[in-house]
Amino acid sequence: MITTIVQSDIIWAQPEENRRHLGAWMDGMAKADLYVLPEMFSTGFSTEAAQIAEKDGATLAWMQQKAKQLDAAIAGSVATEEGGQFFNRLYFVKPSGEVTAYDKRHLFTYAKEHLRFTAGQERVVVEWRGVRILLAVCYDLRFPVWTRNRKDYDMILYVASWPTSRVKVWNTLLKARAIENQCYVAGVNRVGEDPRCEYCGASAIISPYGEEMESCAWGEECVATADIDMEKLRAFRMKFPVLDDADELEDCGVNVAGPGSHDDALKRSKTHGGVHALSADGSRYRSSVSKVAYDNLCIFLKLSELDSLPAYEHMACSVESVAAYLVFLIVLVRNCIEVCFL
Repeated sequence: MITTIVQSDIIWAQPEENRRHLGAWMDGMAKADLYVLPEMFSTGFSTEAAQIAEKDGATLAWMQQKAKQLDAAIAGSVATEEGGQFFNRLYFVKPSGEVTAYDKRHLFTYAKEHLRFTAGQERVVVEWRGVRILLAVCYDLRFPVWTRNRKDYDMILYVASWPTSRVKVWNTLLKARAIENQCYVAGVNRVGEDPRCEYCGASAIISPYGEEMESCAWGEECVATADIDMEKLRAFRMKFPVLDDADELEDCGVNVAGPGSHDDALKRSKTHGGVHALSADGSRYRSSVSKVAYDNLCIFLKLSELDSLPAYEHMACSVESVAAYLVFLIVLVRNCIEVCFL
């Protein structure tokens, strides 16, 4: 599948001008199966949702028209209003007019995006011309559990407005996601400036080995194109089946390791080593202590002449318990030193 990433500048809050610019540019591009545009490509990234979010679907209609004209899929995110809420919505549009949408899961709290936009709740994979593609937006790149490969995709799309000041993180994490998920990654970033930030691009298509297949020039509007070769990917996964050995991880009620209900996954997390357990609502983690570790602590406490620990079932992450653990560790180290020098 031939994929072209489009590293464009964006005229601030001017959707018609941006669509006109991209449309003319794309008409002259080489033929591809998929064209990927940056985050909020029609307006630029802004947390002022009420000012930029589209209600009429004009940009989505433009994407459908271009996809049909080019006989290719087009992907990019658009600030969208729906049901009185605002979403940073990544559209994947096919030539038939079929639309798959993913709402950005991890909103950028540093810029107060979470105060005006609503976070997505669903992980979305779309299939296109033989390739299963996971959709993701900008800040999602920093959260590997959410995008963990459950053997359900072959490529990740990241559309972004990632500023120059943090571009080293962007470069590093694109490669990390490709390596750890044994998949292709296409990361598309904008160039230019907005009222707050400067953007240098650094858009790239990464192989499952973490190598740059193609990349865009620094700070310039440009495109880069690469072939997503499924035969090579299948051969690599068969020869080196790293995904078969993946740990069981959970986040926000999502069983990343494979099928099974949230309740089943919660039971596994509470009994599988006792290292981490989801809270009842599945929204955050709390610490717990395994029974074996607890018993060992009690033995060491007797040797250290300390009072006993609270009952195991009451052990939890609190200020008091953390303080108790720290005291224990200090005494343990002291005793070890004394033993060594006796």
